[in-house]
Amino acid sequence: DVIYIGLQKTGSEYLRAYFSAHPDILWTRAAGAWMSADRAGVYLGEAKAAYRRAAAENPAKTGAAVWIDMYESVGLGYRFRPGHEWRADDMLSAPVDGGVSFVDAAPDRYFESLSAACPGSRILLTVRRQPDWLFSNYHHYAHHFPAGRRSFPDFLETVEGRILAEAAHYDRLVETLYGVFGREQVLVLPLESLAHAGDSTLHRLCAFLGCRYVPFAPRERDY
Repeated sequence: DVIYIGLQKTGSEYLRAYFSAHPDILWTRAAGAWMSADRAGVYLGEAKAAYRRAAAENPAKTGAAVWIDMYESVGLGYRFRPGHEWRADDMLSAPVDGGVSFVDAAPDRYFESLSAACPGSRILLTVRRQPDWLFSNYHHYAHHFPAGRRSFPDFLETVEGRILAEAAHYDRLVETLYGVFGREQVLVLPLESLAHAGDSTLHRLCAFLGCRYVPFAPRERDY
């Protein structure tokens, strides 16, 4: 029903906790296959298998009103070419002039092929104030960097950093999603709205998902 394409570091753990607590929502995490040229063709099969496992583990949710599949990096709009996958030494190295041989970064084509494979799916996108988002990603990856190459500008010169910096132009990303899926099929939720107006934001989310609103009181207010 819904593909939650991220973005990473924008409150996905909080939303997964809500999806888990909601009696009408069953969520899976198979969409990462979409980021691999070697696995994109079998994504639907992997997603259905993940759904069956999740339903078996949550019998009370059998026949749940909404199925959400997710993987937070899908929203970055790139795919690994055949024979490649995410590797720290590749993604956190500086790209060579003329491009990167192991990544196909073409969001228009990427989302068009996703729409063709999953017609009618709704898209949930979470975003965050751009400086905070980029800095959070930097901290997430910093332990991979070699000594002497750990500054924020160093990060923005890596393959991962450049992809993230491009995706941080949310107007371009949202415009692409609206054009491919249709404006009414896309919901954009800022992390800040979850943090400061959580109840009304969850009302809005449930209306988009097509399920009843269920209040949520997480034990930890960690976004």
